[in-house]
Amino acid sequence: MYVQETLLNPGVPGLESVLAGLPAKTTIIVAGAPGTGKTTLCKQFLFQGLRDGQPAIMVLTNENKEELVASMRGLGMNASQFFEKNLFKLIDVYSWTAGTGREEKGVIMCGTPTDLNDISLAISNAVSEYRNHPVKRLAFDNFTTLLFHNPSENIIKFFEILKGRLDAEGFTSLFVVEEGPHAPQVMASLEAIADGSMALKRLGEKRFLEVPKIRGLPAPMGRTRFEITNKGIVVLRK
Repeated sequence: MYVQETLLNPGVPGLESVLAGLPAKTTIIVAGAPGTGKTTLCKQFLFQGLRDGQPAIMVLTNENKEELVASMRGLGMNASQFFEKNLFKLIDVYSWTAGTGREEKGVIMCGTPTDLNDISLAISNAVSEYRNHPVKRLAFDNFTTLLFHNPSENIIKFFEILKGRLDAEGFTSLFVVEEGPHAPQVMASLEAIADGSMALKRLGEKRFLEVPKIRGLPAPMGRTRFEITNKGIVVLRK
């Protein structure tokens, strides 16, 4: 029997025509090929929460704080104000590539993607700061980076433990995974652990969002078209 759960606004215009919202305290895989809009979707998801007064954490493996803030500004999102309010935290697993990066307000620096204990500790420290907030959000962009640098069985176990911790702390989380480079059994394992998945696809000039399943929602949502505008992803209403 379907039981109504607390639903969060995903921050994507038109998405309500596909699903009413994202169930709170769930972990969702966001899969797709490079350039399909996965990172943009995560930024919209987090920014909507910040606007609603919900703390947000973003684990970064492809950009640093400066690049993130600039890219969000380009989408009409002023993220800087939320660092000042201590509502937005970044976990930087990117700057090691250039040997740069520094601790600053709202940023926790990590070492290489092979140091899973360091990443786990950084996430735990960030999560603990928001323990008294009933609703909070997290995005991990890009989880594929960890899969490239570690044995898949270690990452599957890491994901399972991390999901349990985030669930217990009341986070609603998106994990970006690239479509293609991973063995089917790896993707199947991640999707089995997660509460649901979304797939962003590009067929020629058309973009599609598929939502096969999300725990807490009554039925698969199927496929719908979307566009990426200067304000981010917009789902085309059916």
